[in-house]
Amino acid sequence: MMTKEEIRENIRLAKIAVASGPSILTKIKAAGSSGVKWAGSGFKRVQQHIYESRLAICRECNFWEERGNLGMGKCLKCGCGRGKHWLPHEKCPIDKWGKEPLTPPASV
Repeated sequence: MMTKEEIRENIRLAKIAVASGPSILTKIKAAGSSGVKWAGSGFKRVQQHIYESRLAICRECNFWEERGNLGMGKCLKCGCGRGKHWLPHEKCPIDKWGKEPLTPPASV
């Protein structure tokens, strides 16, 4: 169970996240465009070590909010979460990491 202090901190962070970053319409448009590109690539993704490297870079950035997106992390600059780190066609909006070579999707 969360303490009152933790609840207050989560509310404070939520207000910051809402007040900063791109609008919801901008994020929806970017997510749709990214999804189309991802589908066009055959749902390819970057290798595990690249994902982890991207995430580590973001975690060191002042724009990264680890508790954003319901605890999945959020960039306050572009609004992305951890899912973006898997997509080879994506890049950091402030050029801390870029596009990567493709890897086929994992077998199911």
